[in-house]
Amino acid sequence: RMTQTTSAFGLELDSLADIISFGVAPVVLAFAWGLSDLGRVGWATGFVYLTAAAIRLARFNIQSTTQADKRYFIGMPSPPAAGVVAATGGIALLYLLSFVLGFFGVSVPLIHSSGTFGILFSVFVVVIAALNLVLDFDFIEQGVERGAPKHMEWYGAFGLLVTLVWL
Repeated sequence: RMTQTTSAFGLELDSLADIISFGVAPVVLAFAWGLSDLGRVGWATGFVYLTAAAIRLARFNIQSTTQADKRYFIGMPSPPAAGVVAATGGIALLYLLSFVLGFFGVSVPLIHSSGTFGILFSVFVVVIAALNLVLDFDFIEQGVERGAPKHMEWYGAFGLLVTLVWL
């Protein structure tokens, strides 16, 4: 980058660094912090995210050689996508914890209050849900562009339905 030159090797080396930084490292941290307790499900969850990040980088490499207009980026970069996935998982765990504790008469007052924290938490949840909606539409657009099989429409519709109900 310092010499303002590019090469195919540099593109691939940059992709390798990206997959380690934004794919392997977050998965290792997530596995160490909580996915390890889930056993094979934890491994599968980490593998799915790592595979998605690798596919996104591979798609970027292909588009960087074929895309005519390089001013526009298609899709969501790996770091924000990781943030959306992590935030969605965190919100789901918090709601699940609140639901389970509700059976025992314990409430989580901060997320259900009308105070400043409750309002800020609600705004954060709406922003994450909206970003998930963007990811849903991106998934559908990619399926249409690539001529996905007809039954894949149901996956897109289900993703939209879940996100819209959440919103």
